[in-house]
Amino acid sequence: DDNPDVIEDKQGELSIQKTTQAVKLPDFTIQSVSANGPVTAGSKIQLTARVKNTGGTSGTRTVALNSQVGSDSQQISLGGGQSKSISFTLNTQPKDAGAGRVTPTVSVRGTDASKETNVEIRAPAGFTIQSMSANGPVTAGENIKITAQIKNTGGTSGTRTVALNSQVGS
Repeated sequence: DDNPDVIEDKQGELSIQKTTQAVKLPDFTIQSVSANGPVTAGSKIQLTARVKNTGGTSGTRTVALNSQVGSDSQQISLGGGQSKSISFTLNTQPKDAGAGRVTPTVSVRGTDASKETNVEIRAPAGFTIQSMSANGPVTAGENIKITAQIKNTGGTSGTRTVALNSQVGS
């Protein structure tokens, strides 16, 4: 009832009285943040944030992601007491391999609500030839054995095809 109550006292004076109930405004918090990882430089970081409206009424807020390798934001609408998971994707670049660990932070704009996580960015597999040797000398018609020592100098495991290109002249 939006109408106030009118009360008449014994001396004939009127007073107006209205009782309302206080409503807790929307209050968004970040409950948790998680990410895939470690990731290889040049791949994607997938983050998930769980956002809750601890207030008593519906509201819409902007949830922002900030990190050393990029940023993003999304609008989210929640009823009072509701929570929801939202996802973000950050594209890493090969140059990000030197960053080591990055710390993406998810926050609700206009509030102090934020949470962060750590994601390690590893260098992709990189191969170098450390040494090569061959049995020899050999004569025409004999087999030659070539041995190569190859080292992965990157931060992740990987597979590469090794090919021997040779030309035998006459």
